[in-house]
Amino acid sequence: TAIDIEAWTISALESLSVSPIARGTGTPLAINIDEQVKKTSVTIATDAAAVQQPPIRRPLSRRDSQKKREQLLKGNEGSRQRRRWENDRLVGVPNAQPPLPSDWEVHPTYPVQVVPYDIAKFWDTGLRQRIEDKTAKLQAQRKKQQRKNGSATGLAIGEVPRDLRETAKRTPAVKGWVRVLEEPVRNFLKERNEESDAEGDSSDEEIVFVGRKGMSAAGKGWKKARREVGSEEVDTGMVFDSLGDDEGASFKRWLTHSISDYYGLESRSVTTGNPERRVVYVTVKETSKHSGPRKHTVLPRPLWEMC
Repeated sequence: TAIDIEAWTISALESLSVSPIARGTGTPLAINIDEQVKKTSVTIATDAAAVQQPPIRRPLSRRDSQKKREQLLKGNEGSRQRRRWENDRLVGVPNAQPPLPSDWEVHPTYPVQVVPYDIAKFWDTGLRQRIEDKTAKLQAQRKKQQRKNGSATGLAIGEVPRDLRETAKRTPAVKGWVRVLEEPVRNFLKERNEESDAEGDSSDEEIVFVGRKGMSAAGKGWKKARREVGSEEVDTGMVFDSLGDDEGASFKRWLTHSISDYYGLESRSVTTGNPERRVVYVTVKETSKHSGPRKHTVLPRPLWEMC
């Protein structure tokens, strides 16, 4: 049989007797927000003393540590920095040996010749003289080669050395020094030309440049001097004591040698005296000994004007 659904629904609702107003019925649920929740605690009675635990140590900062620094120094695996680090420390080399303490000692890179203290003074004197002779010889050869190629002057009489000319351009004060050292040499040559009847050989006459500590008085200037062997007078000359022993003394001696070459004279440096001092001898060259009677030569222009 067919069931009428609508009629069945109406009859069911009438039997339930549902009230349309249900407001106010039941018990409402209320939760207090300001109420503090009480924590439950458990107390255990014991006679044992309480053990104090050490505080937990704060871990090191991860931003900076020795491990982090070593990692940054090594670099990532396979990077160029890692390869350089491994090559510097010979990582992976089977026959690599760690350095010995003797490897860190400082040694000279040149051969050292040990000289006893007794002969050190004589060794230095001979070595210094040998080096000066070798330097002068090489300088003369270099100037001859440059003059042969037409790129240097200063070997003939009246020619200004190229080194002196370049030095005078860089330092104008050199002209004053050259003038002070040159005037006595010109006076010596003038007197030699004016003397007609000179006694002895002309090579015995010398001008002596002596380097001493301190400067001579301005009024003294040049002094007469003579050199004797025993009681016999060997030669005469003049003494100039304004070269000094400071750093510029060697430069003034070089100027004296340049002046000697300019006027065709012969000069040499010798260490004499007590205390020791550096002396420059300027004399006539030996080639003029057997050249017959002395001829009057015309002096070239002053060197200090040519610089």
